[in-house]
Amino acid sequence: MARTLFDKVWDAHAVDLIQNRTQTFSALRNREISVIKPDQIVQTTEHNTRTINQYLSMQETLSKKQLEQLSTNCAKNSITLYELGHKYNGIVHAMTPELGITPSGMNIVCGASHTTTFDPFRAIAFGIGTSQVAQVFIS
Repeated sequence: MARTLFDKVWDAHAVDLIQNRTQTFSALRNREISVIKPDQIVQTTEHNTRTINQYLSMQETLSKKQLEQLSTNCAKNSITLYELGHKYNGIVHAMTPELGITPSGMNIVCGASHTTTFDPFRAIAFGIGTSQVAQVFIS
C-alpha cells in the first residue's frame, strides 16, 4: 500500500512507536525488582484491542506482540489480566467500576488517559505514565 503524505509527516515526528505497559515490566526486570502487591493490580488489554471483532487485534503484528508480552508479564508477576477474549475485557474506566474493583474512597492510579473518569465514583484518580506505573508496582 502506498504511503500517504500524512503517514510520511507522522513518521518524521514519531518519538516512539511502542508506548505501553511492556516498558514498565522491562524497567523492573532490568533493575531486578519484583512487583510488591500484585493482588492490588488489575490489567486489561484496553486500547490494544478492538471494540468489535476483538480477534482481529491478533492479526496486527504490533498489537499481537504487545498482547502476548502483556500476558506473559502478568503471568510472571501474578497480576490479574482481563485479556483478549476474557468476558470482562474492556476499557479500564468502564469495566472496573462494573466489577466493583474501584469502590468509593479508593485512590487509583492508572496508565490510561481517561483515569480521571473514576472521580464520579468518589475515588481519587490520576492518570500516570509508564515510569510512574513501575514506581507504583514496587511501592
